[in-house]
Amino acid sequence: MPEFTYALLQCVRCSHEREVLIQKLQKLWTTPTNTNHVLPLLSVRSGFDLYLRIMKFPPGSEVIMSAVNIPDMVHIVRHHQLQVVPLDISIDTTAPKVELLKDIVTPHTVAIVIAHLYGKMCSIDDIISFAKERNIQVIEDCAECFGGFEKLSHPETDLALFSFGVIKLHTSFGGSIAKIKDIDMYRKMLELHSTYRLQTRLAYMRKVLKYIVLYFCLDVPFVNKNGIRVFQTLGINHKDFAIKENPDNFVSLLNALGVEAYRGATQLTVVEPHNGDPEPFTPSPLDTTSVINSCTAYVPETNCGDDTSVSVKIPAVNKRYPHEAKYLIDHVVYLPINKLVPFHQLNCMLQAIRLAVNVDKTSASRITRVNQVA
Repeated sequence: MPEFTYALLQCVRCSHEREVLIQKLQKLWTTPTNTNHVLPLLSVRSGFDLYLRIMKFPPGSEVIMSAVNIPDMVHIVRHHQLQVVPLDISIDTTAPKVELLKDIVTPHTVAIVIAHLYGKMCSIDDIISFAKERNIQVIEDCAECFGGFEKLSHPETDLALFSFGVIKLHTSFGGSIAKIKDIDMYRKMLELHSTYRLQTRLAYMRKVLKYIVLYFCLDVPFVNKNGIRVFQTLGINHKDFAIKENPDNFVSLLNALGVEAYRGATQLTVVEPHNGDPEPFTPSPLDTTSVINSCTAYVPETNCGDDTSVSVKIPAVNKRYPHEAKYLIDHVVYLPINKLVPFHQLNCMLQAIRLAVNVDKTSASRITRVNQVA
């Protein structure tokens, strides 16, 4: 509870210390390995919008984005009349697939937005080099990956955004930090940001009080367990108040084994191409350029033992669609794990997951055999 106590105390203190606090933040966030300029903000989204307002990219310009992000970031890009181009991620590392950049970048590309997912900061050295050669802006979305001042964003990133919202490990119940490389850009953002309306202490206090109530309901075992019992007595499913979803077989198995698992427990979703078409691209037999560009295996004339020649087309995967990101979001399972969960409960959870995986595989195998027989 020390975070709540400190936050409430800050609400009742005099606001004349604002400039002093900003200077302290700037000093704290300026490190030997990253001397980029520091701008405190209300949120990552407001900082991203502020940056795009200053840049004023031509309408129709393309912004390449990591293919997993929250919908609001995509909405902001499109609000500025820009096209979103997803960059697929590796399902093994959640890092962006740098090798795809050369296939999706165009003369209209103006920026690359890289999101570090699930608290893991990936290397973007190759992306920085790729972008600088083409005069493309690089933006790091570090909303999920702040882990201390030893390793901040890449020093060559044009803009990096850090979040301290309520669900973050390091939270201030709201707020964000922007690291800006260019001094002129920093000054322009600072000037425009100074015209924004400030969040009042009363508004912040209301948010903190709301989070205190949520904390007691969700994270205090005595309140949580007895609250669930009350809901069960009344015949109410308590999960309906938290997450709206229809669990699939695997999640239902985990729930039956006593594990509170969910599919859609975060805002993260797939960044769709502007046309939203995931279908594989099948070129015409005479369109050899399309065949090469789409990596479609195509044999224009295959001799069948006589004078007949046939064209064999094997549809390729649409390289502009983020297939691995789609698979990740469709299959990821979120579990109730935090630093307060004891190891014996983690072991029980792992055993339940192992059992659910085996049962789910067996069920899938049976369904496949039934379909083959039918």
